[in-house]
Amino acid sequence: LTILNLNNNRINSLEFLSDQFPNLITLNLEWNLIEILRLLDFQALLNLQNLNINNNKIISIEANFFQRLDLKQINLSNISLAKWRDLDLGDFSLNVQKVDLSFNNFETIRLNKTLPKMTSLSLRRTNISFIQGLNPEFVFNLNSLDLSENNFKDLISFT
Repeated sequence: LTILNLNNNRINSLEFLSDQFPNLITLNLEWNLIEILRLLDFQALLNLQNLNINNNKIISIEANFFQRLDLKQINLSNISLAKWRDLDLGDFSLNVQKVDLSFNNFETIRLNKTLPKMTSLSLRRTNISFIQGLNPEFVFNLNSLDLSENNFKDLISFT
């Protein structure tokens, strides 16, 4: 099994993943009741590349979760994480290609390291007005950058 779609269920724990799906590449978990993202639940998913966990009620994400999983695509839109106000895009793996963080509420977004393989980033309706550390090289490598429905007052300036 390489693709598992569990969308629109009532799943609140991911412990069942730990040893049942070693060949999984894509995991869709949108519209569930998941609250915690722990590395332990994903440790046997050595081939996982795509994770869609949007529209859950995440209250906790384990430190280094995104770096250690080494995902290529991740959808975390509308996860309602109250404590996730300060985001460093550098927390994602260097191999990440597509990240969707839309419909979350951030105070600060930083880019503290280059993500050379990222081609798509959605920060739609995240209430941001500035991205700290944004540089031309990062922007020019993107195919898609969605900053719509935010609080920008002028064009993006590179800092």
